[in-house]
Amino acid sequence: MGNYTAVTLQNQGSQFVTAASDVATAITDVSPLPDFTFAAGSLQPGNIIRVTAVGGFVSSSGATTLTLQIMYGGTGGTSLFTTGAVTLTASAGNSFKVESIIRILTTGTSGTCMVDSRYQGISTTANVGVPVMVRSASVTIDTTTAKTLILAATQGVALTSFNVDTFLIEQLN
Repeated sequence: MGNYTAVTLQNQGSQFVTAASDVATAITDVSPLPDFTFAAGSLQPGNIIRVTAVGGFVSSSGATTLTLQIMYGGTGGTSLFTTGAVTLTASAGNSFKVESIIRILTTGTSGTCMVDSRYQGISTTANVGVPVMVRSASVTIDTTTAKTLILAATQGVALTSFNVDTFLIEQLN
């Protein structure tokens, strides 16, 4: 077994997004500012990156959908992980956690990575506490230009409130 040292690439922060400032149906960067940018050529084969996001939301307007994504290259970039559109019911408040492990396989304009993720708290009330595991197929990414790594949200109907309390990006090797 190898020894791994966690190197924090992004400071923890908080960004509170309310229905008044969040566009309900448009994909929105909800990661705390400033966004972290991987410099061109900084990712190498074998690099392992862990992304953790923790936050909460209130949906008092009835049923709506919420999609969370880890995106490489901002809101117009490549989705490394998605919850898909999950139907939520009205709630006084829920907390969520998303964690992704990204392993860089190859680099270049058509570089590749594998992403293993899990999320919890973004679900219907029937299974809100059950973690959901998601394993991606190989994802193509461009490592030759600088790219931001963000958490993005898309809402079917604007939530009463949505906040990300912690957004942490770590390089594990």
